Amino acid sequence: PAEIAELCNDNLKAAQRVYAARFPDRRYPTRKTMKLLLRRAQQGYLKRNRKKTGPKENNILVTLAAVELNPNISTRNIENEHGIPQKTMKQHLPTEED
Repeated sequence: PAEIAELCNDNLKAAQRVYAARFPDRRYPTRKTMKLLLRRAQQGYLKRNRKKTGPKENNILVTLAAVELNPNISTRNIENEHGIPQKTMKQHLPTEED
């Protein structure tokens, strides 16, 4: 929305119309919201989100090594010892299917 407002020379009503035309299937922000977003962008508080990176290869290797050394170790213990989140481990550990 801030880029569109700048495109419309800070005319927020025009920015609303451009946004609604550009994204017809979305809800469009009110003039007040556009004003707040424009102010945040001008002050440098609006930043693009970084792309998520995959898990570090080292984390996967540490997890697999810990399980290889002790097959009965819990993901909680691995998290406490190595600082690897349980969610990361659960994504990469093989599960036993009954």
